[in-house]
Amino acid sequence: RYWQRVLFLVAISLFNSCLAAVEALLYGRAIRRQPLPARPLFILGHPRTGTTLLHNLISLDESNFATCSAFCAGFPSSFLWFERFKAVLAGAVDSKRPMDNMDLSLDVPVLGHVPVTSSSRSSHIPQCRTR
Repeated sequence: RYWQRVLFLVAISLFNSCLAAVEALLYGRAIRRQPLPARPLFILGHPRTGTTLLHNLISLDESNFATCSAFCAGFPSSFLWFERFKAVLAGAVDSKRPMDNMDLSLDVPVLGHVPVTSSSRSSHIPQCRTR
């Protein structure tokens, strides 16, 4: 009954695994040498409490903070080298988020639950909202 979904998820997983292997070959040493910040900043909160606003404000300060873009969240293990193909994929993204009509593109900052969720389950889970 769900064989199409299973087949799709297997195909996407294999595709992402191949992309990750290329990234490991191209950037593996550089990634391992990259120093991590001594005091990372985590934004935690319940939905509708201002975490997205705070994240968007912090993402404007690129000299002090690194944030995850929608493209990085969509390709968590290959965005360093796969970014050169971002323009080809840009047309597949709506200009507004369906749940709140906010601007959406592959370059907008996204909260951390998106990459965590997209690397473990369907990347559509963060788009779901309870009533």
